[in-house]
Amino acid sequence: NTMAMLHLRNNDADIHIAGIRQGSNDSDLGLFFEGTEKARFTNNGNVGIGTNNPETSLHLYKASSAPTLLTLHNYQADITPNGTQGNFIDFKMTDDNATFTPHARIGMLVKDSDGDAGVGSEGCGNFVIYTGETTNSAGAGALTEHFRITDKGKIGIGTTNPAVTLHVDGFARLNGGLQLNATNATIYQIQNSALRFGTDNTERMRIDSDGNVGIGTTSISNAKLKVVGGGVD
Repeated sequence: NTMAMLHLRNNDADIHIAGIRQGSNDSDLGLFFEGTEKARFTNNGNVGIGTNNPETSLHLYKASSAPTLLTLHNYQADITPNGTQGNFIDFKMTDDNATFTPHARIGMLVKDSDGDAGVGSEGCGNFVIYTGETTNSAGAGALTEHFRITDKGKIGIGTTNPAVTLHVDGFARLNGGLQLNATNATIYQIQNSALRFGTDNTERMRIDSDGNVGIGTTSISNAKLKVVGGGVD
């Protein structure tokens, strides 16, 4: 193993850049401070911070129980907590054709779900996920938000303004079951409309907006309980 070094000194501080040759392998480039390696650029283009053996293009390592390994930080002279400011990570993939990018985006938007309350709202973060939808020969497309966790911990899927702990705008499918674990657990239709139940993708029962119950029928306005198509055993 051999090492060629370039030393930089500032009083007692010892910083050096080293070309590192390990056995018969091509050289890596290491950055050292006070004799300890802090970063490594390998011959295959990987970068390691805190490790001399980076396994990916950027590999961050720290021996700690719960470290913060990466921070994204941007600056605004004045933060406006209305969902128009934040920062993001984009994911892209391209070929020789014109392709809309990014394909996906994750990030943070500063927004107070209760409305702008001045300086106190500037620390309100929302976690968001976007995905790209379609592209054409010119590479045009659309990036649409599909998932959000608000500053209050509410989760929205298909909505940017979740009103409850989990708010899904659209259909949800459970490959299993649904359990309710609360005193006086409730299932509500909050609109002035019917609540419908079904099996085999077919409606079997409904409760209309007046509280009337129909089994085997959708026309129940004249009875509290109406059963059609069979008897009651």
